[in-house]
Amino acid sequence: MRTVVIGAGIAGLAYAHARGEGADLIVLEAREVAGGLIRTAPTPDGHVELGPEALQDNAPETNALLDELQLAPLPSRAEAAKRFVLDAAGRPRALPSNPSAFLRSPLLSWRGKLRALSEPFRARDRALDGSVADFLRHRVGREVVERLVDPAISGIYAGDPELLSARACFPAVVEMVERHGSLFAGLRARGRERRAARAAGTARAADLASAASAAGAAGGESSSSAADAASKGPALLSLPGGLQRLPEALAERLGARLRLNTPVAGLQRDAKAWRIQLEADALTADELVLAVPAPVGARLLAQIAPSLSQQLASMRAENVVSVAHRWARADLAHPLDGFGVLVPSSLGKRHLGTLFSSSIVPGRCGDEHVLLRTLLGGARRPELVDAPDAELLDIVQHEVGELLDARAGAAPNWSLITRWPNALPRYDLEQPARQHAIDAALAELPGLTILGNHRRGISVNALIANSRETAREHAAGAGAPSADHANPASHAHGDHDA
Repeated sequence: MRTVVIGAGIAGLAYAHARGEGADLIVLEAREVAGGLIRTAPTPDGHVELGPEALQDNAPETNALLDELQLAPLPSRAEAAKRFVLDAAGRPRALPSNPSAFLRSPLLSWRGKLRALSEPFRARDRALDGSVADFLRHRVGREVVERLVDPAISGIYAGDPELLSARACFPAVVEMVERHGSLFAGLRARGRERRAARAAGTARAADLASAASAAGAAGGESSSSAADAASKGPALLSLPGGLQRLPEALAERLGARLRLNTPVAGLQRDAKAWRIQLEADALTADELVLAVPAPVGARLLAQIAPSLSQQLASMRAENVVSVAHRWARADLAHPLDGFGVLVPSSLGKRHLGTLFSSSIVPGRCGDEHVLLRTLLGGARRPELVDAPDAELLDIVQHEVGELLDARAGAAPNWSLITRWPNALPRYDLEQPARQHAIDAALAELPGLTILGNHRRGISVNALIANSRETAREHAAGAGAPSADHANPASHAHGDHDA
């Protein structure tokens, strides 16, 4: 056949859907359910997300996909725009959302605020290829990194900003400094472009907008698809019944072209085609799309492309544990009027943060209860992926209960623990060179494409955008992307799902 896709996570599904109903294509998935990390589970009075909590609403390709599948987005509550971070005393404080709030915020000392405001006077060419921590420490100071960037990075990547590449994680922010000399100058330039777009009546004030909020909070960048959203930043969306409805709808459209419970035993390559060895038979294809985690890709390519396999195998990933927990509303004094609260590593807590799930999207639980989701593990405590349930629930009851002002002796009345080993790829300091080497190796292997969150962005929106653009190229006969392929999602590495 023309194309075999290995992996039915969101990347493989979005690619196959974009190839069209008439494509000579099949998708193979080793597990019994499609969707990868996008999973939704029932609760006693609603549902809970086990992977991404919600999606930013500013991604044109995702919005187009929802339209094609006739899935109506479910907007988040207004309070979901508010984020909390623990201060030095362990109290939840709202992240500043504008310059005035930044100046009033108790999260930073006046020394830290003045250091951040001196950013335009910092050398433009320093730490551009260093870690996220190095880059932002130079630009906005140590205090901002420790108190704001560190918890934000744990929320996005479950990672350590000292280990992650600024250029790999937030390329648009690094480019802003390279082009304009500073973050502030870059934001002013984007503001001028946005105003010009409004004056011209353009509907896409787009990716001119929301670097301000993300760069201030996490060194990231987002984009918006309308002028109004440009001034407010992106909102969040889910789907009725949960985000798993998205891969389910894609799987329904694929029908018999999706084969679940079909692991791939090995690959072979001759001069004309790829041979995909299954347990009982084999397939041949002109094009092979690997939409699997990096370690799986490394194993499948070990014999036919050793150097490419080694590059994939060199990428580490973070373990994440999700603990969903439901409380009686009366047992928590905190108003839960936001998206959630993140925890700086300097406080020595055992969890990364807690999402206020029932405050984000309507219908997550009944009125008498609140539904929360605490994330643990990551680069800080990778061993917690193997911790016993009792230890994880103790962290929830005592650490999380304390910071949310739980009534003495109160505990969750329902919980669900989900372990995601090696879930989030680590975009370490070798990532830019690694991706260049992968692109060069792919240029020598016609008909092979690699998609996934280990390539050019971890968010669902980035995966959908990259997969759909690649599918359109293949459908037009362009073949696999070349090494210098202009990835449509590369500008959106900072446009992260929640």
